[in-house]
Amino acid sequence: MPSVLMAHAAPSYAAGVSEGQWASYAPLNVTYRDTTGFIPEPQYVKDLNDTVSLTSIVETLYTATNVTVQVVSLFKNNTMRTEFENGDLMTGEGNLTYGIISSGLSSGDAIWTKSDAPTINYTLPMTYLGELRTVNVLNTTTSSPTMYGDSKISVEYIWDQTSGIVLEAKFLIVEFFPGIGDVVMYTDVKITATNVFSVPTPDFQIAVNPTAFSLQAGDSKTSTITLTSLYGFTGLVSLAASPSASASLSPDSLTLTSGGSVTSVLTFSTTTTTSPGSYVVTVTGTGYSTHHDATLSVTVTAPSTGPYFTVEASHPSSVTSGSSATSTITVSAVNGFSGTVTLTDTVPSGLTCGAITPSTITNSGTASLSCSSTTPGTYTLTITATNGTTSHTVATTITIAAAPSQTPSAPATILGLDPTVFYAIIGIVIVVVAAATYLGLRSRSQKHGIPSRPTTTVP
Repeated sequence: MPSVLMAHAAPSYAAGVSEGQWASYAPLNVTYRDTTGFIPEPQYVKDLNDTVSLTSIVETLYTATNVTVQVVSLFKNNTMRTEFENGDLMTGEGNLTYGIISSGLSSGDAIWTKSDAPTINYTLPMTYLGELRTVNVLNTTTSSPTMYGDSKISVEYIWDQTSGIVLEAKFLIVEFFPGIGDVVMYTDVKITATNVFSVPTPDFQIAVNPTAFSLQAGDSKTSTITLTSLYGFTGLVSLAASPSASASLSPDSLTLTSGGSVTSVLTFSTTTTTSPGSYVVTVTGTGYSTHHDATLSVTVTAPSTGPYFTVEASHPSSVTSGSSATSTITVSAVNGFSGTVTLTDTVPSGLTCGAITPSTITNSGTASLSCSSTTPGTYTLTITATNGTTSHTVATTITIAAAPSQTPSAPATILGLDPTVFYAIIGIVIVVVAAATYLGLRSRSQKHGIPSRPTTTVP
């Protein structure tokens, strides 16, 4: 990779970020491969793969070089972890390390003043978040022989030259065991959103469908609320409907991932004493830094004096992927309604549902419908009840949660993006050494005819 030669004075170490600036990173996915058959995927790799996003927020600038950063990690099980990191951008002291470096550095500059500080390899233009930036690149590869093979660790950091924030980090760790196999771990973490340079602020959009409907007093009807991530927005959005006496939401909070969409069901309920007229329901979605509204127009007409029926569907509690959630469908006869009501469903992609049982109800009664999915998410399911030329629809939500996982513990941060990355590097070396020792002992036992002892694995 050719460097861009730039004339510059001796480096002046100072922060290029301001308090309140932030950057988000995702995904923290780790590719892990073991062909030896002796080293299963470590827990810290699973923890990294359970991380949805990581956001670093500049909290305090104590001096021109002393920076404190708040790091917020969001996990797939909707838990969060907050840590604080502090470091000196000139000396490299503290646990901030590679997360932020001084601004204005370029090729050939040491990232800190201490004697063992690494040196920037290249300064060149690269595009991040749709904007061309001048970046500093540091990459190192170390190889060393072991008793049973070779090991190689490659690390690459890419920083924004103006602000000093890290834009991308790559790690590759390989342990070779000739004639047996190898162990490989790789991750590439990139910036997904920031307010440091001129990219749109992460946001979300809220929409209602349909935006208007009418119903008789005594009936209920539903509309689907859709939230869509914009510009890398990731996080929890709380929903509220007004007037709350008539409108309810299921679920009333949703987690958005970057570029994704999620749905909730708004149910507008009336009684036979509800006054006919026009109503406006306002749905408000509130995220960690912004909120948006959407409106639904409802027309309530006088209740029918003749016989008719209503249909409702319960919103089951969230279940984990692979488990079934069951909604109860209730058909109610009003004003002496008598007849057979046929129930059908419209199932969204990604959700698998059994048959509605029973599929017909005479006069009044209940039926059930069970659904499941292997893909976590919130699914909107529509039920249609038909009698002759009259039909009513109702929607319900099926929420599938990821299998529960333990929130990773929070050791002191060593590397800039996430503390567990450091332990991934150290941990895999420890695991590999342990495996190599085991293989060596087994080889010696077989060579000298010594029977191997039973082994006990200590978690």
